[in-house]
Amino acid sequence: MDIEDLRNQWVVQKAHNGLIYYFNKNTKKSTWYKPECFQTKKERANLTDWKELHTSEGRKYYYNITTKETTWIMPAQLKEIIERMVIFPS
Repeated sequence: MDIEDLRNQWVVQKAHNGLIYYFNKNTKKSTWYKPECFQTKKERANLTDWKELHTSEGRKYYYNITTKETTWIMPAQLKEIIERMVIFPS
């Protein structure tokens, strides 16, 4: 299955509060987390529990899916990943 087939399984929706969520037409399940087929290279490289999200106004923040912690400041784990991508681009 190619990337377009995978993307076609999903519908991007906007909730009443303005936040984006994703609905899978095959499984009938929704998620706030961007499916891998929509992720950028940077997002796919993030193997930590930290996810970069945006408020309805577009402001970036970070959410830990395990601890449920949120922060406006990029966690050190994510900074390291981005620095490695800049130093060692593929």
